[in-house]
Amino acid sequence: MTVKLTEMVAMRDGVRLATDVYLPDHGATLGPIIERTPYGRTHVVRDVALDRMRRHIDDLCAAGFAVVTQDCRGTGDSEGTFTKYVNEADDGLATVAWAERQPWWTHGAILVGVSYGAHAALGAALGAGERVAGLLLDRGGLWSAFHEGIRLNGAFELKQASWALGEAQRAARDDQDRLRELALGSQDLGSWLTRLPWRHGRSPLRFDPQREADLLDLWSRRAFDGFWTQPGLMAEGRVEAIAVAPSLHISSWYDLYASSAAKLFRAMQARPGGDAYLVLGPWTHSGMADTFAGEVEFGPAARIEEAVGTDLLGLRQKWLEYCAFGSEPFSERVLFFVMGGGSGDVIDGRLLHGGGWHTSSCWPPTATTTLTLKLGSRGDLLGEESREDPECFILYEYDPAHPVPTIGGSIGSHPGVFAPGAFDQVERPGVLGCSEPYLPLMARPDVLSFSTGPLGEDLIVAGSPVVTMDFLTSAADTDVAVKLVDHYPPSSDRPDGFAMNGTAPGLVDTRG
Repeated sequence: MTVKLTEMVAMRDGVRLATDVYLPDHGATLGPIIERTPYGRTHVVRDVALDRMRRHIDDLCAAGFAVVTQDCRGTGDSEGTFTKYVNEADDGLATVAWAERQPWWTHGAILVGVSYGAHAALGAALGAGERVAGLLLDRGGLWSAFHEGIRLNGAFELKQASWALGEAQRAARDDQDRLRELALGSQDLGSWLTRLPWRHGRSPLRFDPQREADLLDLWSRRAFDGFWTQPGLMAEGRVEAIAVAPSLHISSWYDLYASSAAKLFRAMQARPGGDAYLVLGPWTHSGMADTFAGEVEFGPAARIEEAVGTDLLGLRQKWLEYCAFGSEPFSERVLFFVMGGGSGDVIDGRLLHGGGWHTSSCWPPTATTTLTLKLGSRGDLLGEESREDPECFILYEYDPAHPVPTIGGSIGSHPGVFAPGAFDQVERPGVLGCSEPYLPLMARPDVLSFSTGPLGEDLIVAGSPVVTMDFLTSAADTDVAVKLVDHYPPSSDRPDGFAMNGTAPGLVDTRG
């Protein structure tokens, strides 16, 4: 039997956070699992049915764990004001300190989180030291929010705007404020994004001034300063402060945190005695139960059960018991899904791309070699030995008022504005920024496309692609976006072929 207690736990400034504690009636013997979330402490894994989540907690208690779930500051039943990211490190550390004083504390806490909850768990772990007995970061954990997460190498991630609007609507529902919910729900986010910059009281969030202020504050912080280096926003350079405890990092190719997951895994594994694991699937941020991403189907092999032998909650159970008992969870340190190899047929409107799971002791995999290609002046990708005129530049014009549309990718956003996943890189109705005659993106005059010839054999891209370029711009500031695209040849189903956007943790090194 599971015993549930509810506590209001005081933080260092006196604000109290609503906290549920689930205990086995025979007494906890394995210490606490702590999970903090702004999405409601009773249902911390939102993409799992609530009754299944409750059975999962019962199973953990039956194994001897104490399970602690908490509403983040200013959310759910907790006191205070929610300010995205900045309080989680301190509040998480205060929660660990409170748990340490409880009779069910044993050798340390296992910190767990999904998405935002993973950011919160990592922030607390950076200050908890030897009190961390394990770490599970599922689709979250900020390596450096300025470079990936809130901004991408400095450019603001518009998913922050869609997240803020969605959370404002959810808060209005929780407050049973029907009028505010209707007002926020009537906002056309896509149209608002064509009317930048937003200002206080002049945005789709104007009916929720607090969330509007939080968003505009993040949006205005363009300089990489002390704000971006605080523990809740940056783990880079601080991983050594975490106890050498087991850590599991879960992400996917079309998740916006894949790069952070890979970097955190490498840093945790590189330490003496490092005990880290990494799982990378082909899913989107909220689509771990799917076998597809966008317009592309990967087949039944894409399910996480094919990689680890159980579903997401079963994986959590297996991992948490590993932290307590030390039984090896996987055969290798890295489980990753290689996309491709499918027939290319169209099934239920999606391209069958296929793929399968692989293992490695590290990331990038040890079997990889470095392939260097040069951007050719005629739009080709050339071998490293080829000769190009170093003074040759390709000129093009772009208009910031009419930016290149975003069609799929490693993003998380508001339905109807941006959709994550793999898509044919062709403009189409209903996607922000697209217009007739709906041609391939590479036909735009403000897009430069470089291609190899047809591949004579399979080529697996696994690792962190890097693009290095020199450029000049007449504008005060220019953002450069790079896509790695897999071009399918024409078929009877797709007479124009299919330009599928791939994705992998990487970076663009620009000098200009």
